[in-house]
Amino acid sequence: MLTPEFRDRSRDVIASTGSRLGQILHVSTDLRLVNPNDIDDLVKLDEACFEDLYYDADEFRNELSIPSSYGIVLCTAPGTVYGGKRVPLIGSDKRVLIAYVMGHEDNDGPAPLRPIAELSGKGAYIVSFAVHPKIQKRGIGIGLMACFEELSRMQAMNYLRLHTRTADNPESNGAYQAFRKMGFDLTGTLKDHYDKGDDACEVVKQLGQSAAR
Repeated sequence: MLTPEFRDRSRDVIASTGSRLGQILHVSTDLRLVNPNDIDDLVKLDEACFEDLYYDADEFRNELSIPSSYGIVLCTAPGTVYGGKRVPLIGSDKRVLIAYVMGHEDNDGPAPLRPIAELSGKGAYIVSFAVHPKIQKRGIGIGLMACFEELSRMQAMNYLRLHTRTADNPESNGAYQAFRKMGFDLTGTLKDHYDKGDDACEVVKQLGQSAAR
């Protein structure tokens, strides 16, 4: 469970990141810690991003029930986002959840391809990470992940680990290439990792000390 101390320490990091992402999109944004009230919007975003591999409401609910679970969501007002040209977002009369990243302490995640001891001790397993397709390739994902990394350092996490769906060759996978740009390294491939039999790449990033003291 997130402590009051963590929530206080994370406030400035989250606020400054949200401001930067809003400047990229040229709209007012709200970046904050994820909570159970976000579940319906998380499902909608996952459906837009992942076709048949999206999380359903029960899976998000189960994730948020894990004591070590934490994450951030990026919301914006409805309408359009400016990024070289105007791009309509999901039709809504409310604020729209357009990106998120969430995870939990790695001991609560699937077994890694490398022993935890080789991953520098305590770390976080990223369960899911999504940016709405209509605002991808503008640096939103990079900024969101950088914020999540800092929040992880605040909790004494030494590394991040995640899985992403892959083709036969990880080098041809766009998501894998994006994570490489964020500093993640490939540790291996898991056969039939997903429910429909798709393989997955496992990637890991080592973290340094938190800059927020």
